[in-house]
Amino acid sequence: MPVIIAAFVMWFIALLNGYIALTAGRDQMFDGQQRAINTRFTAGAVMQSINETGVPPASISALASTPGFQDQRLAATIPWQSYAVSGVLNDGTWQFQRVAVFSQRRETAVDTATYLSASANACGSGAFSALGPWCGSKNSFWWTYDTRADYPNQISAERAAQRRLLQKFARVYEQVVNNKQVFPNPGSAAAPLINLIPGYTQTATTCTGQYLWQGVPLDCTDLYSVWGTPRVYNYITEDYIAILATSTIKDTTGAFVQVASQLDSTYRLPN
Repeated sequence: MPVIIAAFVMWFIALLNGYIALTAGRDQMFDGQQRAINTRFTAGAVMQSINETGVPPASISALASTPGFQDQRLAATIPWQSYAVSGVLNDGTWQFQRVAVFSQRRETAVDTATYLSASANACGSGAFSALGPWCGSKNSFWWTYDTRADYPNQISAERAAQRRLLQKFARVYEQVVNNKQVFPNPGSAAAPLINLIPGYTQTATTCTGQYLWQGVPLDCTDLYSVWGTPRVYNYITEDYIAILATSTIKDTTGAFVQVASQLDSTYRLPN
């Protein structure tokens, strides 16, 4: 009888251990799925904030205090989920910053400094704040983004918008008045478009409506660049104009990059 009892106890313990292992495995799976979802959710909010402001948020708490991002308040309190933003990096062409959102499994979690160190880099040899490639731990869920990655797209989008704006001025130039074709003269060599509209008091974030300046129809996408900075109308001659915008992108020297497009209708005698 004691042998039977001992065998039963051993069987029960083995069954219990199996159940505990199964439960632990299921809990780890669910935890991993939730961490993956939370990482993507927070990464999306960080990316949206960068697109809207041109700079990464200082922290998730700071992001959560921004109107429109209040749903990130919970993300700032999730254990072993963190956010990092580098200082200014310089690759010889651009100045930029790197951001990362990462969530670690409890059983393999390390402190943030260790996670971002060179020794923990899963795809390079440098730390998170170094120029080279950086990847989070294979045992975690992570997302990273260099702000320079979208600089070419931003510049291309601005050039396309400037070309559309120049077409509006071209249609005015096509009109012959007093036997002449001329571009509108603002009375100075250069002026922000918002300064040419009488009584204009709005900003890039509050701008609404349609405006008319010397026959040129303008809306908010004409007045402001893709970075929200005022576009400048440059009057070179009555046959030659340019549109200029100052970006939020800094070059290697720290100067803000300027993007310009010109429309030269000057008639030149054939050789």
